[in-house]
Formats: sequence, C-alpha cells, structure tokens
Amino acid sequence: MTHHRTQKILMMGDVASLWPGISCDLTDAGHWVVESETGRYGPERIGQEVPDLVLLVLKRSDTDGFAVLDTITRTAPETPVIVISEAGEMAEALRRGAWDCLPRPVTDLTTARRRIGNALRQARLLRENRRYRENFPYEEKEAAYRTGKVRCREIEAMATLANGIAHDFNNLLTMIMGNADLVRRAIPETDPISPNIDNIFTAGYRAKELVMQVLTFCRKNQQKRQPTQLRHVVREVVGQFAPILPDAIEMRHHIPDVPDTVLGDATQLHQVMMNLITNALRAMDNRTGRLDIRMASLELGVDNIYGLPPGPWVCLSVADTGRGISPEILARIFDPYFTTKDKRVGTGLGLSVAQGIVEGHGGVIRARSVPDEGSTFEIFLPRTADDGTGIRPENGLSESAPHSPRILFVDDEKMLAHLGESLLITLGYRVTVETRPEQALRLFSRDPDAFDLVMTDMSMPVMPGHILAEKLLAIRPDIPVILCSGLIDDSTMSVFRRLGVRFFLNKPYKREEFAAAIRQALDPRRRPGTDLTA
Repeated sequence: MTHHRTQKILMMGDVASLWPGISCDLTDAGHWVVESETGRYGPERIGQEVPDLVLLVLKRSDTDGFAVLDTITRTAPETPVIVISEAGEMAEALRRGAWDCLPRPVTDLTTARRRIGNALRQARLLRENRRYRENFPYEEKEAAYRTGKVRCREIEAMATLANGIAHDFNNLLTMIMGNADLVRRAIPETDPISPNIDNIFTAGYRAKELVMQVLTFCRKNQQKRQPTQLRHVVREVVGQFAPILPDAIEMRHHIPDVPDTVLGDATQLHQVMMNLITNALRAMDNRTGRLDIRMASLELGVDNIYGLPPGPWVCLSVADTGRGISPEILARIFDPYFTTKDKRVGTGLGLSVAQGIVEGHGGVIRARSVPDEGSTFEIFLPRTADDGTGIRPENGLSESAPHSPRILFVDDEKMLAHLGESLLITLGYRVTVETRPEQALRLFSRDPDAFDLVMTDMSMPVMPGHILAEKLLAIRPDIPVILCSGLIDDSTMSVFRRLGVRFFLNKPYKREEFAAAIRQALDPRRRPGTDLTA
C-alpha cells in the first residue's frame, strides 16, 4: 500500500478573509496548513522549509508579495504558487512564475478546491518524474522510455493538468466565440470590421482544436463511430484552408467520388487532416511550394506492396515540397512531446494524436521524406460496405424554433449567462436566466410546468449542474435537461444518464450546435420512454 505524506500548504497574506473557512477546508482534506504574512517569510526560511503549495495574496503594488513570488520561483521552482489577486495583477503574477490565479475574493469554492488539488498532483508527478530520470542510468532510461514506463508518468502528469484547465478554458472560449458570433450577425458583411471578427473565430477554433488534441492524447477518448464518407471530410478541410493559403503555395487536390465509406468519427478524422495540412504548410514556411492532397480507393490482395491485410481500404495522402525530414528525426516524429519547432509554435502532440486516432480506427499512418525535397504522409483506413449511407459533416442546420418554448438557463458565470440569454432570444425562444442554481431550483419548484426545457452548466459552486438536474427531474420527470460543460466524455455521460439526464452540450459550441441541441431536446420523440439517445 502506498502512503502519501501530509502535504504542507503555506498561506501568505490575508487569505482567510478572502476565503472564509479555508483553513478548516484544507485541514479536513488532510493538509497541514501554515499561515504567514508575506513580509515575514524570507528567502532563508523558504529554502529551509519548502512547502508543497503556496497560496499567496497579492494586493495592488504589493512589493512584498511579488518579492516572495520571485523568491519561491527562484529557490523552489517545483513548488506551485497559486495567487489570489485582482485581475490587474494576474498577468504579472503568471509572468513571474505563478502556477495559477484565483480572483479575489474567492467565490467559486468548487473551482478553487479543484485547482489546488490539480496543482498538488501535478507538482508531485513532476517531482517523481524528475527523480526517476535523474536516478536512472542512461541505457535503462532509454529502454524504459521505449517500453512506456516514463511515457506513462508524463501522460499522467499531462492528463492531470489538462483536465484541470479544460473546463475553465472552454468556458472562456465559449464567451469569446459566442459574443463574436453575436457581433458578426449584428453587422453587414461589407462592414470593415468583419475580417477582424472572422480572425477571432479562427483563433478560437484553433484553441478549441488544441484542447481536443491534448484531451484526445491523454484520455484516448472512445470514438463515436458511424459510416462516414471520407471525401466530405477531406473536401471540408480543403475548403477551410483554400482561402488562407499564402500566395506562394499552390494547393492541388484529387478527391474523386469513389467508394470511401469508413466506420469512423468524422470530427477526429477532420482533426487528423487539419494536423497534416498544417504541418505541411509549416514545412514550406511561406516559401514557394506545392501542397498535394489525394484520396484513392484500394482493393488489396494478400501480397500487396503496402504490407496491409487484404481487403478494401481508403488511402489519403498529404504531400509537400518543403524542407523535408532527416532519417533521424523521421524515426521519432510520432513520439509524444517530440517537436523540432519552437515551443511557442509546436506542442509535440499533433502527429502523436493523429497516429492515435488513425490506429484507433484500425488504420495505419506512414511517412516518407527526402531532405530539401519534401515529405508525404499516407493514411490507410479499412473501408466498409459503401451503400451511400455515409454521413457528411453537419453544416447549415436550420435554426428556426418551431414555436416559442420557455427555457430556464442556469450558469454561475454572469458573462456566459448573458451570452446564453442573447443566443436564445435570437433563436426565438423565451428565456429566464439564473446565475445561482439554488435560486433556479426554487423558481422551478414554484411552477414546474412554466418551462419546456432547462439548460444548466455542470461546474457550479454550492450545487453542481448534475445535482440540480437530478432535483429538477425528481420534481418533474419529463422535463428535458441539457447539461453543458467544457469537459464531458462518454464515461461521464453514462453516469449522468443514470441520473436521468439525456442531453449534453460541450463547450465551446457554435451557434448551430447550440440551436441543434435545443431542437433535439424539445423533440417529443426523445422524451423518456423512447429508445432514442441524445
């Protein structure tokens, strides 16, 4: 049995007044809490008594507080520091080495506790990983890495960090992209500011894709497989890149109407193509070059040149005339964290994620390259019977509400609550907004039949969304509830379905996805007792 020692948390400044009951909360969780004023904890004491985590209150122009932050990050860089401050000090605190920031006063206790727990786990995993690497002979370390021992530790540390930030990060993306969408619809297409709004969307979707890459890699999420015609996925990706290609790069594509149906997840296959094309463009680095995208349907015999099992396959290829890849680097390009790009540009996860998705679909991804001439990536996916039922990516969904249902919208983030209200009004619904789940429960209890649908955020203090949903369904079992979150996977959905929740919406979402989720939940065919699932 593994015994974890008591973790020491140092609270510096007037933390207790900003978070009433924090000492009791942390002590009840098994931590050893030490309180100190910022000016009384000097460099010598920090070096002698290194805590496991520091909660540091920063006030405006607080020289003592920033001095302590600088000292800790210099003398104990593996000690996580969570700063409690006003918005104006957060950017400077993060720049000087803080691991995370909480707004003062602390009102969202659920998020605060989660961030403290995430920081402690992340720090412990990083320390263990460092000690493991330092104490391992080089030859054994390389062998262990190849067999996955070190890699598993790194993935565990990354998963802890990813799960901790994904919900909050997706909330921010929802606010940015949702408000940008409202602005875009309020101005004419010819308005000079339209390209700026489009740039906001582009950056937002790239950020969303990065979160998806990290979560896909860490969790190895289950794919939602269904018959998918690859030509539609590939053509959509090509259409997204065509308008933004540099003038010096020519894109050629050959995507014929051939048998191409695979049993797969269209969203993840779209992500693979995005990764490969993005890498190809970076390899050409805005120089004159050519990007070649092709798709072919194959019928392979027993002794085929590809070394694949016999049967029907689809081959996708992305080729570029960029700088190419040396044999030494080519052997490592699918390793997680490996990148030759500047860390500010590349994460080292794109090709590893692509490989994981392709192999999860029963396929193979291969690369060949000649330095200074270019590279070609080929994806082989097993083909299913092509009967014309393969799906296309969902686009152009009808947004009009068939009538004017009344919706109760619950989110503790005021900006998200206001955004939800605006979106619902533009879609033609009547809406009541609550930022306190307990107040939403009281409102619903007084007149359960006043609402046709409830939409609620999942991560809220006092009463999380799934608890609110369970209480609402106990009052009125047939009320459709949509649970919204920046972090819902298949295993989480199965737990919530047992509570009676049948509809889910992941943040950040497009306006079309938001509208489609509401129409789906309001569809009378999807009421309890049917076999249809959300």
